[in-house]
Amino acid sequence: MYLRGVTRLGAVIVLGIASIVGTILYKKSKSIRIAHILLIVITLFTVFLYILFS
Repeated sequence: MYLRGVTRLGAVIVLGIASIVGTILYKKSKSIRIAHILLIVITLFTVFLYILFS
């Protein structure tokens, strides 16, 4: 139960970091498509980790 809570918190933190990084990349990147692809990849990775540890 404790481990599940930690991994859930970890997933939330990772998602938070991913969204911040995605936002920074989105603003700095001239190509919106690259930022978009990166954001999708990060999101899929986060979802994968979340499913793996839940």
